[in-house]
Amino acid sequence: MKSWLIIIFAAMLIISGCEYQEPLAEKQNLPIDESLIGQWNAVPDSSDTSPVNDRIVVLKLSGTEYLVHYYTGSGSMYFRAYPLKVGNIECLQLQLLGYQDGKLARDDAPFQVAKYTVSGDIVEIRMMNTSVVSPKLGSNAAMREAFLKNQANDTLFRDPGKFRRAIKP
Repeated sequence: MKSWLIIIFAAMLIISGCEYQEPLAEKQNLPIDESLIGQWNAVPDSSDTSPVNDRIVVLKLSGTEYLVHYYTGSGSMYFRAYPLKVGNIECLQLQLLGYQDGKLARDDAPFQVAKYTVSGDIVEIRMMNTSVVSPKLGSNAAMREAFLKNQANDTLFRDPGKFRRAIKP
């Protein structure tokens, strides 16, 4: 499995978190994609021989938000997520709410942006690349400017993680 998703959620917890102090954009009240709702189990990378216990449970929080539980063998992370459209790109803003112990450290970066593609029972998730849109830009206006400048850049989102649908609502 690509280590980025495990790093976004084991550091999302993979993300471990998240990597940005500011959201790329505030909630835009776009409707959620109901095809994401359910339980998704990680699909191991063909070069990875270790067992993969990662799973994501995506729940409908409202018509415009998800509640996401990311589980790895070592712990859990909880996120609020909402759809965004920035420039020509549709994506998800993720906000880290906390870990299995309920705590969120004061210096945790609570935000990340993901792009996903659902194809049948597989979802491929790519996280925004910090080497393209730096977490050190300091404001969401500067992040949006860098994002828009690079929206045609193939490396704007990195390291796809794949998950197979395990449970459909």
